[in-house]
Amino acid sequence: MPNARPRVAVYAGAFDPPAEHHRQIARRLAEQFDRVVVFPSGPRDDRPSADSLPVHRAVMADLNFAHLD
Repeated sequence: MPNARPRVAVYAGAFDPPAEHHRQIARRLAEQFDRVVVFPSGPRDDRPSADSLPVHRAVMADLNFAHLD
């Protein structure tokens, strides 16, 4: 029997800033999928004044989601 393909969820969002509810969503996804990939969005035309620099958003996401399995 061939190996089953892993089920992967891509969790995309602004995460500007990432918060506890984002972590809770990632945990719930991890219960249902083999792997969860967190993908911070880039600059948004609908929120120009609220956007952090992309590098800052990436670091905030890394810090927020770092200790999840």
